[in-house]
This record gives sequence, structure tokens and C-alpha cells, in this order.
Amino acid sequence: MDNLHALSLLLFPVVTLTLCLKSGSRPTLKRVIVSIVVTFLLFSITHPVARCGPGGDPFMHLFILGGCFLSILIFIERKVLLISLAFIVFIFSIFLRINYIELVCGDTYAGSLEFKDFIERSNQHQLNMIKELIESEEVLSNDDNYYNEGWFKDSEAYEKYKNYFSEDLLQTKQRFEIYPLWHSWLTRLYRKKSYNVELWYPGGKLSEGINNLEYRIKE
Repeated sequence: MDNLHALSLLLFPVVTLTLCLKSGSRPTLKRVIVSIVVTFLLFSITHPVARCGPGGDPFMHLFILGGCFLSILIFIERKVLLISLAFIVFIFSIFLRINYIELVCGDTYAGSLEFKDFIERSNQHQLNMIKELIESEEVLSNDDNYYNEGWFKDSEAYEKYKNYFSEDLLQTKQRFEIYPLWHSWLTRLYRKKSYNVELWYPGGKLSEGINNLEYRIKE
């Protein structure tokens, strides 16, 4: 699907340029101005900025297909051809935009290399909340018992104090690896691979172990 997406973005400018050179005519200044205004208004209204994670917006799609649409309005003078081509480009621009958003909001693609860092910051924030909770509760921070290392939700410490921890706080998180594709520079689509991670307790007293709490991949 990503290859088809990329080829579409490459093909449309080539076809548009060919048609404009073959069937186009020299435009007037008035026609250029009207075409720019119409294109700007139409694409601004029908293609609002949509994000899914950092960098996940279809800007290049808007720039390329908006440029094709504008070129058709400026250079193609025959009404039937103009309307037909403009309609095809416009409808396809909406289709590609929707397709892009569905891809980057799914499980296989990301819209930016920054997506990984975005998730890591979110996980780190959750980890800090857990540490602050343990430090703020005297019954937890003053516990002198030694607990073995292992998954925190499987530990004796969790069984003993689980009423202090909400399920949302300790739920399984995800970690991602992001890989650029040959067309990422054009499509802003990147392959992502996800791993489930859970809280790992390094062992020792709670007051000491919290400093080394971390998320680890759990198969």
C-alpha cells in the first residue's frame, strides 16, 4: 500500500506536466490569480491539517496534488478537459489524504521518525508518576523488606500494595522502532514495529529499587 501511495504522488505531477505542455495555453494574469485563489480556498476548506502523532500530517500530498490542481486551472483552457482533470485530481487528493491518515494511525506506519521519541516520553512520564507515588506514600517508601527482581506486577511488592496502584498506571505499554522507506522523503510514511513493554523491578527495597524501575520488552 505504501508503494502505491508513493507511485501515485510521483505519477500525478508527471501526467499533469505532460498534459499542460501538450494541451495547455498561455494564461492571462487574471486567470493565474483566480486559479490561485480558487485552489487555496478549496484545498484549505477540504484538506484541514490532520495529525496522528508528531509529524503525521499529509503536507506533501497537499503540496503536490494542490500544485497539480492549480496547474490544470492555469494552463488547461478547454472546459471539458479542465473540469475532468481538475475533478480527478481533487477527488484523488482527498482519497490519498484519508489513506495517509489511516496508515499513520494504524499499527504498521508512522508519520515521522520522531514518533518513537514521542512514545518514549509518554512512557517515561508514566514511570515518573509511579516513582513519585512510591516516594509520596510513607507505607511504601518506609518498607524495609527486600523484594526480588522481576516483572513488577508479578512481584510480592505489587501483591502487597496493589491497592495503591491503578490498573491504568501499570498497564502494558508499547515501544517502537521506526525505519525509513525509500519514499519517506516524499510520503512521510515510515515503517514501525511495536513491542509490548512492562514495568521491571530491579530488586531490593522499594525506596531503593524505584530509582532503577524501567520498561522492558515482554515477549
